[in-house]
Amino acid sequence: MALLLLRIAAAVTVGGFCYYAIQSSLNRLAVFALAVATFLLFLGLGTRIVALLCAVIASGVALTAGLTVGDWRGAIVAIEVLNLIAIGLLGAGAYSVDAHLFGRRVIRLDG
Repeated sequence: MALLLLRIAAAVTVGGFCYYAIQSSLNRLAVFALAVATFLLFLGLGTRIVALLCAVIASGVALTAGLTVGDWRGAIVAIEVLNLIAIGLLGAGAYSVDAHLFGRRVIRLDG
């Protein structure tokens, strides 16, 4: 359930960043790719690849937009990039399309 919440929060934040990027008249192709990746992230389809792709695109768009770490929007994007990297490393979780297509993986540390 925690991975589902993290995935939804990341998708909503990246979706908001897409809206900001459209208002800033940035590269439309990058914004469209980020919007499609956000939708896939929300569904949990191809989560590892999509999350890492979102992290790369979001950081690139943030640098293009001139967001600095001193700016609060730049700090939010930096934190979201870290969240997306964590999702990319952890996977989608049980409540995702990936889990239904490929099965659940359980890692046990007892033993």
